[in-house]
Amino acid sequence: MKKWGKALVGISVILALLFSFACTGPAGPAGPAGPAGPAGPAGPQGIPGPEGLQGPEGPQGPAGTSAVDTGTADTGTADTGTTDNETSAAEGSYDLPDIPILWVSITPQPATFGDYITVVLKVPAGSLCEITYIYEMGLRSGSKPDPQVSDADGNATLKWIPPVGGPAGDGTIELTVTQADGTKTVVTHPLTVVNS
Repeated sequence: MKKWGKALVGISVILALLFSFACTGPAGPAGPAGPAGPAGPAGPQGIPGPEGLQGPEGPQGPAGTSAVDTGTADTGTADTGTTDNETSAAEGSYDLPDIPILWVSITPQPATFGDYITVVLKVPAGSLCEITYIYEMGLRSGSKPDPQVSDADGNATLKWIPPVGGPAGDGTIELTVTQADGTKTVVTHPLTVVNS
């Protein structure tokens, strides 16, 4: 009798398990994800990175020009007919950073036809100095001083006599300075010549 009782209990347990498995269906699909929660607070600021290297210093700009008072009125203009190997002084400025040209003196003022005119210059040492006188109407005089080379201190003196009978008036001295390297600079200075 006990064996039958145990058998019935065992069968009941098996049937209960089978019934339990038979009633349980497969797992359903996952439900949709819920909404994202709010963003958390920002974290603390990080440590600043190292400072970058300083860039190289830029090149130095060109030097400006400076005016020099020679004690004479200067209304001359620079010659515009220069070649590639020539430079021209700005109007009224003959003290250039690359080639200083100073009219030290021009005597007499006004000059007289038939008398000596003396021009004293200060230019780069070893420069060839040439002068041409241009009459008021633009005619270039055939009478001019011999070219002079400035000494080691840059001094040069040129003398000549304007021919008698030339047209009097407010003319111009045209000076061409040729440096040892061939660079030419042409500048002018006013000069009045009168009849004696």
